[in-house]
Amino acid sequence: MYPDAAEGGGSVLSSSRRLAAYVAPGAAANPSRAAREAGSRARKKLRRYCAANRLNRLGTLTYRGDGCHDPRAVRELVGEFFRALRAGLGSERLAYV
Repeated sequence: MYPDAAEGGGSVLSSSRRLAAYVAPGAAANPSRAAREAGSRARKKLRRYCAANRLNRLGTLTYRGDGCHDPRAVRELVGEFFRALRAGLGSERLAYV
């Protein structure tokens, strides 16, 4: 159950079906299916987070020119952006993805 997202889910396994054993990342018998299912789980998790936090807008941060390819610099700049955004909105906390 996901009460904050107003969602619930579940599955039924027959007694004849064996539970799947752990498979290390990259060792799946069908890697493309494993990737699709992982993507599906990620989409569900993201959708539930957005629903629970009442997120209904999409914003994209982009760089002009060649962009920024230094992960540390990107994190620093994104942090500055969100601090300025929160200050501008007068809010201590801001839910975002």
